[in-house]
Amino acid sequence: MKVHILTPLFLFYLITNSIAGDYEDGLDAYNRGDYNKAYQLILAEAKRGNLYAQKDIALAYDSGQGVPQDYKQAAKWYQRSAKNGNIQAQFNLALLYMKGQGVSQNNKKAAKYFRMAAEKGNIKAQHNLALMYEKGQGVILDYEEAFKWYQKAAVNGYAKAQSNLGFLYMHGHGVLKSYENAYAWWEVATANGNIEARKNLEIVQKRIPKNKLEKGKQLAIEIRASLNN
Repeated sequence: MKVHILTPLFLFYLITNSIAGDYEDGLDAYNRGDYNKAYQLILAEAKRGNLYAQKDIALAYDSGQGVPQDYKQAAKWYQRSAKNGNIQAQFNLALLYMKGQGVSQNNKKAAKYFRMAAEKGNIKAQHNLALMYEKGQGVILDYEEAFKWYQKAAVNGYAKAQSNLGFLYMHGHGVLKSYENAYAWWEVATANGNIEARKNLEIVQKRIPKNKLEKGKQLAIEIRASLNN
């Protein structure tokens, strides 16, 4: 009788595929509307250390979908997923710290987790981190850092960051004052649906010299072209 010995590599393959299967089954149950089964399957995966399952359990508690809303549980599972490198968990945990939901309100920790997500390319985290630098919340006020992070989010198409970048150019905060660049970014943000940028655009059009206005319009065209590439 032939004896089959399972090698460590094959055992790892079996275990990881079983785990992935359980997680996928949980997602399928969720999509079918069977939230209780979805919760049980995904929770089991979260306890095994699956960072995506940990994030999903946190989201369930955060939103109260399928389980009673519980910000403390949401924070607990976001922290585990964030520690394991999940970008969405890092961003959402920062929001909880900023709002004081499920954790003690702490802008310093909010900035810490926004930075984690921002450095991995999350544009909302980039915008929020910039805002904290602009306001001096949780970090030392630093307009240059604010400009840097607004710019990263702005070039990735985030309208709020585009509008705020225009404000920094208008007032020379963290960057050389430039009416032309302020106009350009407000025009781009306005085209992306930002109401605040539209209001600022209407004001600046009446105040800056015609030559600067024309240059601003040309810059807006160039910015939009670069964003579409």
